[in-house]
Amino acid sequence: MKLPGGIRTTIAIALLAIVAGALGGAYLMVVPSLERRLVDQRLDDLQREALTTAMHKTAVDSPRGKFTISPAGNPVQDIYLREVKGNNNEFRSIAVKALADPATGCSM
Repeated sequence: MKLPGGIRTTIAIALLAIVAGALGGAYLMVVPSLERRLVDQRLDDLQREALTTAMHKTAVDSPRGKFTISPAGNPVQDIYLREVKGNNNEFRSIAVKALADPATGCSM
């Protein structure tokens, strides 16, 4: 096959074909892997959000009584006042009802 323009045109077209092939190969290797990782990351984010939402809507029965999770992710629970006399550990009252951390952050 003879191209008009001589050897320079032939070399330029050959280099263009090599570069196009290399870019196409790189695209076929990189893009599917990148797309798969992006989709997997998005699915992980959605699962984390769903779990967090479910935790915020749930009341958990624990040995210290029921507690819920605040919007900041901290437990909200009653603080009980007990009195120990000898071998008896007796409930007296609820010292603080539904105590929640205000989540203002640490100043350290």
